[in-house]
Amino acid sequence: MLGRWQRQALEAAVPSSAERDEIKQLRAAFKRVEMERDMLKKAVTIGML
Repeated sequence: MLGRWQRQALEAAVPSSAERDEIKQLRAAFKRVEMERDMLKKAVTIGML
C-alpha cells in the first residue's frame, strides 16, 4: 500500500510536457522582466547624478 502511494505521488510530481513548456516560457519572461528592472535601475541612477 505504501509503495502504491509512493508511485502515485511520484507520478503526480513529474510535470507534463505542457507544464514544462509553460515553465520554460515563464522563466524566459522572468529573465526579461529582471533585465528591464535592471535597466530602469541604471536609468534612475544616471538621472539622479
